[in-house]
Amino acid sequence: MPTRNIQNFQAKNGTHLGSVQPPPWAADYERIILWRDVQDAFVGVIYLQHPSGNNVLFMTDKNGELHRPLRIKHEYSPYTVIFSRNPEYHEQESRRIQLEKVDPSSSMAPCGIQTESQVRCESLPPIDDLFEIFLHLSKRLEKSVDASRDDFHQAAANTRYFCTVLDKEIHRVKNTGANDHGPILQAIREQEQRIPEWDLHNICYHMLSDYTDEAKWDFATSRLFIVLPSDLDSWNNPHSWNDLDPTTHRFRLYFLCDNSNRDTWGLVGPRNDIPQHAHISNHPGYNLKQPQQFFRVYGDYVQRVLRMVKHGYPRGYHKLPSVDSFQILWGCDANTVGHLTKDTLGPLVDKALAYIQELSPPKWEKRFVLTHNLSASIKTHLDAQQGDNGESNLQRYITYGQRVYWMCESHTHQFFDTQYLRELQTFVHSRGGNVDMQQAMLKITLTSAAEADHLRTLLRLAKCTLNLSIKLADWQVTRSYMQEFCLDIEKTGTVILEIDGITPDIRPPECGRFRKTMFSNELNGYWGLQLVTLLNYPQPQEQCIHLRDGYLHTTLPPVTTVQNWMDLKSSMGKLVHSVYNARGASKYSYGREAVRSALAKHGFPMSTVVYLNGKTWAAVFDLEQGDITEVHSIDMDYPKFVISSGCLRKMTVDLKHLTFDADFVGLARPYSQSLQQLTVSCSGNNSLCDIEHFIRSWPYTLERSFHFTLLDRVSDIHVRVVAELDARPESSDTQDGVVAELAIQGSNGDLELELDSHIYRHPGLRTPLGIEFVQWGCDQVSAPLQDSSALFLDMASAQHPSVLTMFTLDVTPLSRAGLASIQRVLSRSNLQTLTVACTPVDPSLSDSIVHLLDSVTWSSLKALVLSGENIDEWLQLWPTVTTPQLVSLEICGTSAGVQRLSHSSMLSVHRLIYVSPLIELYFANVQVQDRRAWATLVESMDPLLQKKCRLDGTRHSQHVVRWADTNKGRYSSRFQIR
Repeated sequence: MPTRNIQNFQAKNGTHLGSVQPPPWAADYERIILWRDVQDAFVGVIYLQHPSGNNVLFMTDKNGELHRPLRIKHEYSPYTVIFSRNPEYHEQESRRIQLEKVDPSSSMAPCGIQTESQVRCESLPPIDDLFEIFLHLSKRLEKSVDASRDDFHQAAANTRYFCTVLDKEIHRVKNTGANDHGPILQAIREQEQRIPEWDLHNICYHMLSDYTDEAKWDFATSRLFIVLPSDLDSWNNPHSWNDLDPTTHRFRLYFLCDNSNRDTWGLVGPRNDIPQHAHISNHPGYNLKQPQQFFRVYGDYVQRVLRMVKHGYPRGYHKLPSVDSFQILWGCDANTVGHLTKDTLGPLVDKALAYIQELSPPKWEKRFVLTHNLSASIKTHLDAQQGDNGESNLQRYITYGQRVYWMCESHTHQFFDTQYLRELQTFVHSRGGNVDMQQAMLKITLTSAAEADHLRTLLRLAKCTLNLSIKLADWQVTRSYMQEFCLDIEKTGTVILEIDGITPDIRPPECGRFRKTMFSNELNGYWGLQLVTLLNYPQPQEQCIHLRDGYLHTTLPPVTTVQNWMDLKSSMGKLVHSVYNARGASKYSYGREAVRSALAKHGFPMSTVVYLNGKTWAAVFDLEQGDITEVHSIDMDYPKFVISSGCLRKMTVDLKHLTFDADFVGLARPYSQSLQQLTVSCSGNNSLCDIEHFIRSWPYTLERSFHFTLLDRVSDIHVRVVAELDARPESSDTQDGVVAELAIQGSNGDLELELDSHIYRHPGLRTPLGIEFVQWGCDQVSAPLQDSSALFLDMASAQHPSVLTMFTLDVTPLSRAGLASIQRVLSRSNLQTLTVACTPVDPSLSDSIVHLLDSVTWSSLKALVLSGENIDEWLQLWPTVTTPQLVSLEICGTSAGVQRLSHSSMLSVHRLIYVSPLIELYFANVQVQDRRAWATLVESMDPLLQKKCRLDGTRHSQHVVRWADTNKGRYSSRFQIR
């Protein structure tokens, strides 16, 4: 038994009373405690209190009915036990429990193990206790009219249950000749009559106030409408019906102005004389083509609206007058809706309710919000006359919070600044555009930034939220201006923005595609704009449709205009959710098919590509392939199940916590069978060895080449390409265009690159690799190189010379072949900084080291650093440099003691100093064998150029001190002797 689902209980004073375990047949996730077990554990309990102070309610099922046996939900906080004040009930419960202990057969379950169907019935408290619980529940139910539908149904089910048991218990006691409890029965009947009223208020609250994602931003029609009979024999006698056959009855649909109760907002507007409530639109209405089919789809919803209109709903932000008042017909012209009057509305509503209830009985539903799809489908059932668009005379009003209402012109225009609205309409019309106030849509052609500035200014001043369709003509908009323009448009509350004429050069720089938002155009970065469509972008006859969860790129425009964009948004959200939570193929297939059907409905071709945005990942869903073909992630945090398919072609990984090393190869290896391109972005990683190891370790296939890119993330905005290359397996016999080959020399595995710079062989490779360095930006090498890394760098520098600017030379792990590779690299490069690790020199390699140093382009070198324990040995090998341009020279011993430099070594240093325009000179932990060398050294320095000279632990002679004193007036403050 899982102990974490044990429920603890306490007394009113907080004293721990005990605990109850869940039933054996209950699953761990259900978190339930049986009420009967609580009664057995605490003799005389009548109800429980939640830590919030409310009564603990019995749980309900998906239909809003109480579970049997009665059960409560497990909570991690203890419940408070409330006991009956009736001592007889305590004695009765004690006897029942003792009897069950003495006679196990009284338990319905064998061997003490109960199944759900074998749990004993719960005992009932005395009538007074039951009535106390009933009063608590009635008050709670009345307060729950504005609660969620689930909470209200749970409170209503508990109230009805105690109504029933109270009624039965009172009649049982009454039959015994005891008190008939008349006042209690009367109170029960009154509360039972109020439950339907509270239920209606809860329904109205959710219909008018509860917005789902599907209904928040757009409705095709008003969400409020009533359906009334239209074939009565006489409008003066609405109680009669001239046809007894229900299938021949005709109905008429009337939209309502969905104006909210603006008086509750505390706003003062230009039209305070307009009453703030909903009303029937001033329109003759629409005949329903097939009423019975319509009611099968919308019957439940129509019944709720009719009940709302019949009784009225005057709560909160919404005020809906009842049919027995003149307010419901406010603004209606008698010539237009003459048959609808205060006297005829009530009977017509009753007739419609009776008909629909018989045809389509009410069903229990959690939500009553009309979705966009359902509101759009209403028009297909209407018999609209020629010239009528099926939306009555209402206008779409988009609030600043992007909620959509359909209201009459008077209620819509009360929110606008009419003066600036007229200026906006004049400005748009003068440029061949149109302002459709009914659809809240503005279309215009802009030819300059000045016109665009004026448009966004008028939109802001008019206080009018419109969806925009903008064509840019003879004007190449810049990236920065478009970002500023979209930000201003977002502030007006615009939901849909369509732009035609953006040129491809507005896209981010090439490196921008490697950022975290590589699949998102920056126009989609604004939370206010729910749909951004770029027409003829990035190429003519192409378009990008941006939604919150990603965007679509299609090569051809859809057959029909994307009006029902909520379908696309919902389907893409389902796909993102199914990808993220996929643990098997079925859930993933569900989201995939949802996107396919939604795109097919709008006529998108199979060449459409869907870009999905997750929290730490983004992916490309190819409609034609039917799977994800590209993925971008942070630290490889993405849905592993989905991209493990054989369709994955491209992968981009932004390393935040992981490092690009040998372990990364193991993480990426599972996708090598299908992967064709891999891009890795990391911060400050220029490791040539890691690049070479990755290329050498990648499991290639003979069928295709592999494209690899390594990026240095300089900042969150800028990245730098370190390496971009194509690698492909080559035949071991011949290669096209090969000048010479990379051969393995000797039994020790030394490698030697002779002439060819494209073919790479290594003992660990089964076949040689043909490598093309598309881009090479590895300008710094600071780690010691193996022979293989040196050869790899040789190939890169052969294709991209003069890239290397900083190099650290450590010959310890290198063979003669490796030194030859480094020599060729340095000969092609214009080094600016050279650091030499002065390690012991193998005498057999000394000539190779001399050739290597001689290959340095000394005319470009600006800084030279000699460090280590064998500086003197290296200076003995130093070549004669004729035209050095050093501005910084550092000679630093790293041994425990001070290193001694020979006279010949100091002469080499003297030659470097004498012919170089040195600005900085630094000696540390070195000592000369001949003190005269210091005199030669200081005399070779030009005090006019010298900016900084520092001698640490050099055991300098008096020559240095005298030289410093002589030039004290020039720069003694920068001269340091320790």
